[in-house]
This record gives sequence, structure tokens and C-alpha cells, in this order.
Amino acid sequence: MKNYFAINLLLLSMSLFGQHRTKILLIGTFHYDNPGLDVNRLPDFDVLNVNVQKELGLLSKKIADFHPTKFFVEYDYNRQSRLDSLYNLYLADNYFDFVKRNFPKNRYYSENELFQLAFKAAKQEDLKRINGIDAYADFPYDSLKKVMKAANQLELLNLMETSFPPQTSHSLITRTLNLNSSSSRQKNRSWYINYANRGGKPEEFIGPYLASEWFRRNLYMYSLVQKLTESTDEKVVLLLGAGHISIIEQFIKDDDRFEIIELKDLLNE
Repeated sequence: MKNYFAINLLLLSMSLFGQHRTKILLIGTFHYDNPGLDVNRLPDFDVLNVNVQKELGLLSKKIADFHPTKFFVEYDYNRQSRLDSLYNLYLADNYFDFVKRNFPKNRYYSENELFQLAFKAAKQEDLKRINGIDAYADFPYDSLKKVMKAANQLELLNLMETSFPPQTSHSLITRTLNLNSSSSRQKNRSWYINYANRGGKPEEFIGPYLASEWFRRNLYMYSLVQKLTESTDEKVVLLLGAGHISIIEQFIKDDDRFEIIELKDLLNE
């Protein structure tokens, strides 16, 4: 009987040791079109600058050379058909002409990282689809600030609003690598516990509600990554706002299906 259990344990350990793990490239970014919707307010950034475009060319090539079979981005999953149509225009080299005709003053369609980086890298790798995985949730930030002022938490409020260091580099790659450092991700994650969760009077729970909604949004997004990644996928890319990546990184570490790959490792190859 002892030998029977020993053999089973050995077989189980061999099975787990040899388990396939999909490599997932994590890229946390700022929003190139700078809509000003994030807590971390960033100075404007000219993604159309010649030097930045050269950096985008290098980044897209490195991502394409990673040879992903799936590409996940921060786009409403309920509007996948819209994303498909935009990407098909890009594949046909008609995307930016379409934008000039239909959205001439809309920075999102011309400058956002989806269209400046994700589309470029995916096309180079000849991917036929990019998957939108965003699932929106409530984020009552103005209400949180209001109850914090009413609770006389002015020092905490000031710390909450000034906790992110300024990003002043004109280099896209430098900014991106800074956002993907372990310290930056930890600061992004801890913001919700250190500041938001403490906001308001003892009987008020807007802060915990905001934090829980943020975690729920990221859980939903990661659920789509899990469901859409197949056993045949050797490598996938996850390109999201840095705040999302900071949370989802922790989910991935608890998921034995994936192995994290960092952008800095690709750039050093």
C-alpha cells in the first residue's frame, strides 16, 4: 500500500513538473492620448513625435519577435466587433485615413496605445484578431474625496493625490520601463489600501467600495484572459494601463497556467 501511494505521488509530481505554462508578456502603460481620467495625472505626451515613433517601432518589433498567438488590450469586451472592424482597417492600411475622415479631432483614435502600439505589433506578427478585455466598474473618486474632506482627512487626501511620482521623461521606453518596475507596481497596488480604503468616517464605506470595484474590474478582465487563452497558446501579450497590470500581476502569480515575461527582458535580448 505504501508503495502504491509513493508511486501515485511520484506520478503526480512528474505531471505537475511537466505542466505546460503559457508565457504572458506584461506591459503596463500610460494612455498615450492622455485623456486625464486616471488618478495618476501625467503631463501631456506627444506620441506622434518622430523620436517617439522610432521607439514605437522598436517596441512593436520586440513584441512581434516574442511571437504571441493572442493579444489582450484595454478595450470594452462588449464591443469586440467594433475593435475587429478597426483592426481590419489597420491590416488593410486604411485605419488612419478612416480616422482622419471620421474623427479628425479625436486624440483617442489617432494616439492611444491600442492603435499606436498594439495594432502595429499584432500586424507585424500577422495576428488576425486583438482581444478587448475591459469590463467597466464604478469608480466614485469624486465622492471619496468629498467624504474625506467632510471627515477632515485633509492630510490623507493630500497624500492620496500626490502619491505618484511625476513622469517627466520624453522617452516612451523609459516611461514604460519605469511604470513596469516592481516599486511602481507596488505603489499602484498599495494606493487602494493605504489611501482609498481609509477614506471617510467610520460609518462610511465609499473608500472600500471604490477599492472593491477596482479589484472586481481587474478580476473580470483577468477572467477573460484565462478563458480566451487556450492550451495551444505558447505566448500571449497583455497590454493594459499600468494600474491594471499591477493588480493582475498578482492574479497571474497565483495561476499555475502562466509564466510572466517582462518587457525589460525582451529589450535586453
